[in-house]
Amino acid sequence: MNTISPSPRYTLSFIQLILAQFFVGTNIVIVKYLTNSMPMFLILGARFLIGSCVMLLLCFFSKQTITRRMDVKRLSIQDIAILFLQAACGGFLFNVLMISGMKLTSAITTGIVSSIVPVMIALMSFFLLKEKLRPRKWLAILFASLGILVIAISNANGHGAHVRLLGLLLIIISMI
Repeated sequence: MNTISPSPRYTLSFIQLILAQFFVGTNIVIVKYLTNSMPMFLILGARFLIGSCVMLLLCFFSKQTITRRMDVKRLSIQDIAILFLQAACGGFLFNVLMISGMKLTSAITTGIVSSIVPVMIALMSFFLLKEKLRPRKWLAILFASLGILVIAISNANGHGAHVRLLGLLLIIISMI
């Protein structure tokens, strides 16, 4: 039997994806723990500070050359506005909504609901980028959304359900 072994680069990419998901899951649990004892904006400040330090270290030890001066003159006002919106939405609003939602619901529900990201990517690609979605993908989006919704709502029943549902809604909005 002739089997083809994956290249080291292919294997490394899977290891990196596994590590990324590990850190995402760990982040949810740690932030949920920290929300009980620290203000949200202190958590965000610490997160961005640590992330900036790690990125600077990665840039410093990178084998690639990094330009020391950015040529801002080439960016149009529209480009700057888009970059600002990306930073505001992707970096700041996502984290504010996610942490606010985590305060109102469990880490398990947060982890389950955050798995809706592939659905959001498919929908945004369809609506904003005008990519075609075949019926099978629409069906997959429907089943994934319903599955996540059923699991999340079943975790949000009982006393204080309206508060947990608000947390669920904030997390879903953060995924958009």
